[in-house]
Amino acid sequence: MLATGGPVLPNRGDRHGLLVLDLQYGLLPGTQLSVGTILSSDPSELKDPASDDLAVAGRLSLNADSLYIPQLAAQLGVNVPTGAGSRAVDVELKGYATKSLTLGLVPLFLHLNTSLEARAHGQGADERLLRYHVAVGPSFTLPWQAATTIVADIYVDQAVSRHAADTGGLELGARYRVSPILAVHAAVGTEVAGPVSRATLFIHAGFGIGFTGPAFRVAKP
Repeated sequence: MLATGGPVLPNRGDRHGLLVLDLQYGLLPGTQLSVGTILSSDPSELKDPASDDLAVAGRLSLNADSLYIPQLAAQLGVNVPTGAGSRAVDVELKGYATKSLTLGLVPLFLHLNTSLEARAHGQGADERLLRYHVAVGPSFTLPWQAATTIVADIYVDQAVSRHAADTGGLELGARYRVSPILAVHAAVGTEVAGPVSRATLFIHAGFGIGFTGPAFRVAKP
């Protein structure tokens, strides 16, 4: 279970706060189901107020990391309208690629996340039917602090409206494992390109709680 919140300071417009809640569960080996939502103190400031409500997704790991081939995973999800003013249903296909490297004594992971989102219902007159999202960046664990992981990325989000500029941003974050079941995380970022309402600064902090429940197992021959 993940919870992340914090303030957003836009280049133009009112300051507002976001709270992201996500429940993830590995029901089968190599799979993960998730249910999440975004709460905002000003829903009109969401990047897509028409559909940023309840997201349900399933993720599948396709292979293990090897010498030449990165670890790959795919996710299929749907965003359904549940909040005030929401009207659209979006279907998203997402791909993940992770490659492990070693720089000196530091194990490094390179990540590439891409997605294609389709507006299946409730498309507005000026809204795109399809739009993409791309994020790329490294993560690594501090050699002298094995419980701490540093993550950075750059990303591009295509605008929902055909007449709006795409958003590009930078993020830097850290995750610290307090105990086997509790981890805390924080991140800071900025949107360097996009509409005039883009975020000059955003700060996120939160925690994750792990738990063990029933799961299906594949019998070994």
